[in-house]
This record gives sequence, structure tokens and C-alpha cells, in this order.
Amino acid sequence: MRKLVTLGRLGLRGEDGAPLLAGRRKLLTVLAYLARSPGKRVTRSELAALFWPIDDDVRARRSVRQALTELRRAVGPALDEQDDSVCILPASLSLDATELEAAAGAGNYVAVVELWQGDFLTGAESLAGDEFRGWLERERQRLRAGFAASVEQLTDQAEHRGAWESGLALTRAWTAAFPYDESAAARHVRLLALAGRRTEAAAARESFLRQLREELEVEPSAGFLRDTEAALAASAAGRSPGSGAAGRALLSPDLVGREAELDTLTALWESAVAGKPGLVLIEGDDGSGKSRLAEEFARWVRQREPRPVVLQARAFEAEQTRSWVLLRHLLAELAGAPGLAATPPEALATLGSLVPEIASRFRMPASSAPAAASERVTDAVARAIAEVAVERPVLLMTDDAHFADPESRVVLETLCRHPVPRCLLVLTTVPHGFAVADPGGLVRLGLRPLTEAQVERLLAGMADFLPADRRALATRLYAESGGNPLGTIELVTTL
Repeated sequence: MRKLVTLGRLGLRGEDGAPLLAGRRKLLTVLAYLARSPGKRVTRSELAALFWPIDDDVRARRSVRQALTELRRAVGPALDEQDDSVCILPASLSLDATELEAAAGAGNYVAVVELWQGDFLTGAESLAGDEFRGWLERERQRLRAGFAASVEQLTDQAEHRGAWESGLALTRAWTAAFPYDESAAARHVRLLALAGRRTEAAAARESFLRQLREELEVEPSAGFLRDTEAALAASAAGRSPGSGAAGRALLSPDLVGREAELDTLTALWESAVAGKPGLVLIEGDDGSGKSRLAEEFARWVRQREPRPVVLQARAFEAEQTRSWVLLRHLLAELAGAPGLAATPPEALATLGSLVPEIASRFRMPASSAPAAASERVTDAVARAIAEVAVERPVLLMTDDAHFADPESRVVLETLCRHPVPRCLLVLTTVPHGFAVADPGGLVRLGLRPLTEAQVERLLAGMADFLPADRRALATRLYAESGGNPLGTIELVTTL
């Protein structure tokens, strides 16, 4: 069986390991295209249109004929020709790209990381026409997603074990593969902070911010800023995994008193994965735990299979006058989502004028404001999410939606009125802060204050107390905070 090398390199090796077709990039690209779908028959006309689109018919068919002749010499009976069509016979070629995908599907994350050598068919986008480039980008996205998910899982495991150096080796590989990925950069900063290397963590954060601003001319998302600032602040306060159990617990107290709401959210997610749209409004006063509940749910969703697409952002009161700012943050992760390339070109162009990450992926000129009217932006967002949802279920979550800028708010309101199948839309807001037109499936989760017993449970998860002390402190905290979770946690931290 011959080995076709396609990830980050382009080559073909025979059974003895010797290179074949050395330097024949166009031929190897044609072979990789066929081998990614073994058994699928492709006509000579299709190959001509894909790889020789600017030639006239006679020259294109001659090029196809010559290419197939040379491939036949290289791979022998693996290339099956019948009438006017060809295919690569199943199990006749071993591809590293296919091995990576299979390893990701089987949960063999170590093998995925070992197989990754860079983007699929690096440089091949210049060897063929637009239709081939569209196919290539879709393939790349699938493989990138498998690699990123595998690195994230291994990093989770390393962090859980407290194996900081192993985790940092993984985040270095992650950030090297995706230098503009906020998730990768944020995780690297977090691991450095947890390892007690705050100076390096701060330097890594600043380096990433400078890279975004100077190379892409974009601002980081609010989520990235919030998460990395929290990691640095915790490290500065000495609240790292090396500081003892009580220190760790105070950083992330248990989610108490919201079990029923979390159960509702998880059930709605399973329904969305099965094909139904979903709409949830989480309402509560400031400090009631809306953000914590939403964050806990988003974390749970990210660990599900099939791997979801999570679009998450928070609206800030100070940014309400900045047109489209929330939508930019919300859709940044959409740029790397499988299925996005299937969005109609005009909708992609509209999104590219708004979201720099999408413009960068599809090589569009970046713009500081959408070139289209608000209605077209709204339609483009819905079309894009619908295409992505065909490939992967989508969680679209906005925290503090009542602070959304007017332009982004219109988009959210429209998505509420016209939910997208396989997409769960979750908004957190203060009571009566975000008016939602109920399309018939709206679920409202109103967060009540904690009871005194729940405050005691919260204390039990934050630090070690003698039972009598814990009950007495719970009574005092309940009286002072009124059962407000954030108020309770702040009081405990101060004490």
C-alpha cells in the first residue's frame, strides 16, 4: 500500500518508503483530490474543470489524459479507470489526512497531534480553479477542527493532572498552528498563569494582542480580554493550583441552586442537536448568576459530540454606541466553522465586510463597517448559521443582551423571531431587559435568589469550615446578601 502525504507536505511514497512523483505538485494534488473520496467516480470533464479551468476543452482534456497516464505509472491498480470516469480504489492508498480524521473520530487525540504537520495541501490553492479552492478550504476546515479539538482535549487532561509543562507544550503547538485563534492564545496564557509564570503569561497576552492589532487590524473579543485578565489577576493574587485547595475553590465555587435550569438547558441542547431550533432567555438581577450559568452550560456544550460550534460574546454598556461591535465579537468564531464556505457568496461578502476573521479566511478586503444594509446583514448571518448548522450544531450565546448595540440587537431579535434549525440561541438579561417575540418555543429561565440552605452549600464548595461555623456564616451571609450568589461570593472572598 502506498502512502500519500498531504498534511503540510505534498508527497507520495511507495511500499519501500521511497518517494514517488517527486516535485510533481499538480499531479499529487489531483491524486490527493481523488484519494480523499476513495471509490467516488469522477469524470475526466470534472477533472478538467477543476484543475485546468482556463484551458480550452482540447488542451484541458489532453492535460487530464497525460496526468492520468503518469498517475497510473505511480500508483498502478489503485487508479481505476472505467469509460470516461476514474477513482481511487478503497484501501489502496494510505493518506495521513484520512488517518488524522479517523483518529479524531475515535478519540485518539495523541495520534491526531502526532499526525498534524500543517494545513492540508499547503500551497495547492494556486494550482487549480475556484471550485477546487472551495473544496480545499472545506477539507482544511474539517482537519483543522479535528486537530484543534484534540489539542483542547489533551490540554484539559494535562490541566486536570496539574501537568503544566505538558499542557504548555500542547498550547504552543496549538498557537503555532492557529496564530490568530483566541481560544488557543487564551489557553496558553491561562496555563502559564496556572504554572506560576505570570510574567510570561502577561508577555504572551500582549504579544497576541499586538499581533491581532498590527497584522489583522482587529480588536480582541471581550471574552478573550476578560478570561486572560482573570487568569493574570488570579496568578498575581497567588491563587494558583500550587496555593492549596482552599485557594483553588475560591476561584470557582460550585454552581449551586441552578441545577434545574442547567438540566433545562442541556435538554434543549439535545433537542437542537436532533434538528430543532431553540430559544432561551435567562433573566435575573445583577449578581444572580446569569453569566455563571451560561458559562457552565457553554463549557458543557463544548465537550459534546458531535463537536459543536459555539458563538459566544458579552455585550457591554460602554460599547452600546459602537455599531455592530457585539456581532463582530459574536461571529468571530464563525470564521473557522465547518460548512461556512457553503454560504452564498453574496452573504459571505456581507459578513466579510463586518467580521475581519471571515474576510481574512476568504481573502476579502477588510472593512470597518458593513457595506450592506442592516436587513442584508441579518439575512447573511441567518444564512451562514444555517449552513454551519448542517455540519455541526450551533450554540449562539449572548451575555447581557440588554446592552447590545442597536445594530446587533436587530440581528438578535430577528434570529429570535426566525430560529435556525440545529441552533440554540441563549440570551442572558436583566428582567424585562430584552424584548423577545415568542415564535412558539421560547423558554424563560428566571433566576431566583439562593435560599439559606443553598448559601451553605455554596460555602461548602468554597472552603473548609466546621459544620457549625458554616451554618452560622451562611445565616449571616444570607441576611446580608439576600441570597444573591455574586454578593455572597464577594463577601466570602473579603472575609
